[in-house]
Amino acid sequence: MLIRLLKSQVDPKPAVRARMVSALLMGGNVTVPIGKTVGGDFKRIPACRSRSQTGCVVAYSSFLDPPPADSPNQYSAHCQYKNGISWLQVNVIPHPGDPRPVVTQSLGPTWGLHLDDVNLSLGNLVSLVKSQAKAYTQAH
Repeated sequence: MLIRLLKSQVDPKPAVRARMVSALLMGGNVTVPIGKTVGGDFKRIPACRSRSQTGCVVAYSSFLDPPPADSPNQYSAHCQYKNGISWLQVNVIPHPGDPRPVVTQSLGPTWGLHLDDVNLSLGNLVSLVKSQAKAYTQAH
């Protein structure tokens, strides 16, 4: 739904794009041609490439293992790439006696860590948007 909203209400409208700090599509699949930042799902909204870039989109899905062939290509700012698939690689290192829960692929390997996509990187996302908001404010 968010991709459709951005395609119809933001991508074709320069005035709306100019007000966008960034779009965070956690657990989403946004495609761009290899070596490009636009031209896949969006004609004008680029994939974010730096912490100070604004008017761009951040999209990723996270997995404990490389996603199986029946998962769509996954993109993130900090990704791994293998067999034509990129993803946010999550490594769990359990510590004996640690009371914190360990994330699991509760929906199965095809979905990876979809239910935890926001929680796993929330601190990083808050920091990213803070940097983008500062850059946006300085530019406008």
